[in-house]
Amino acid sequence: MGRGFGDDLLEKLYRNAKVVVIPITFLSISNRLLEALFYGKSTITTIYAKYLHPELIHGKHVYITDNFVEDIVRLLRNEYMLKVLEQGAKEAYARFFSTKHNVEVVRRLINFSKDVTYLTSR
Repeated sequence: MGRGFGDDLLEKLYRNAKVVVIPITFLSISNRLLEALFYGKSTITTIYAKYLHPELIHGKHVYITDNFVEDIVRLLRNEYMLKVLEQGAKEAYARFFSTKHNVEVVRRLINFSKDVTYLTSR
């Protein structure tokens, strides 16, 4: 959003959006993609999202396209697909990117590190 806008405005924009368009390129990062997933928004993005996050499934978690204009119009006319993408976004965030998920990954790494230390010290 740039300078001067608070988190409350960003949240309001996401909550009121019907579709979030995120044209990720090979030079960009995907913070906006993670934000859109967090807010459970139908998201249209590029194939680069799959390179950054291969766990995301086209048509379930995000809609991947190289033809934004036609596909935005198509999605806005398809309430069912919008709902599928909203549910998929919520699922993807909870399953792959949430704090709870990250804590579990760190816990497993710590336990693995302890196991390796124990085995190598014997």
